[in-house]
Amino acid sequence: MKFKETLAVGKQLKLDFSQVSKEVFEVKRLAYHQALQEEFFRIYRVESTEKRTIRAGESIWLLAQKTYHAPMWLIRQHNPAVNFRRVNAGVELTFPKVIKK
Repeated sequence: MKFKETLAVGKQLKLDFSQVSKEVFEVKRLAYHQALQEEFFRIYRVESTEKRTIRAGESIWLLAQKTYHAPMWLIRQHNPAVNFRRVNAGVELTFPKVIKK
């Protein structure tokens, strides 16, 4: 992929591991995401949670961004049993309410 090239949802990527092993890549990937979470929690905290039933036409990503101001990884952490690839109307999700420290 070229820098700033868009990626369509559902499109598969083939990763080139000729420069780094899969194991090293996975360690670096996890460290990167851990750093993102630590930075987030340095600035914000979860004040409470709110249950919401998803309605037809609603976008979980837009709800997370515009209504709850929470990253998707945090929404997923609060809903570990949910398959986010197949969330239909009527599914109840727990949304964390975050505030600045």
